[in-house]
Amino acid sequence: MISFIYFDVGGVVINDCKGNDKWEKMKRDLGIKPEDDKEFDEFYDKYEKDVCLGKDIDTIIPLIEKKFHIVFPVSYSMLADFINRFEKNIYIQPVIDRIKQDCLIGLLTNMYPKMFSMMTKKGIMPEANWDVVIDSSI
Repeated sequence: MISFIYFDVGGVVINDCKGNDKWEKMKRDLGIKPEDDKEFDEFYDKYEKDVCLGKDIDTIIPLIEKKFHIVFPVSYSMLADFINRFEKNIYIQPVIDRIKQDCLIGLLTNMYPKMFSMMTKKGIMPEANWDVVIDSSI
């Protein structure tokens, strides 16, 4: 008998930049040219590892500016930009509600620091009393 189920956040309990064109759109909005996509993705992947372990994503903004010759507005936050692109997964709430009747539930995620609280505040996280939250950024 199953007694506990973990849910991933990105792409499961919320719709993030996976499986859609949001990441490509974000790069264009940032000023990344299509011919620089591969270089930017490799650059981003290199730094994202540290972000998933607690480094603030906004600390890479000056590095992006320098490497890709982009100037961001002073108030720009990459974290807020991501959150603004994420959407509620309207199909997951009934699944969570049903599973919660028989099992303990938790989140297992490698999201960025402060992301969970910002998504909750925005109202895109499902309503659930999670029994456990394992967040690699904490």
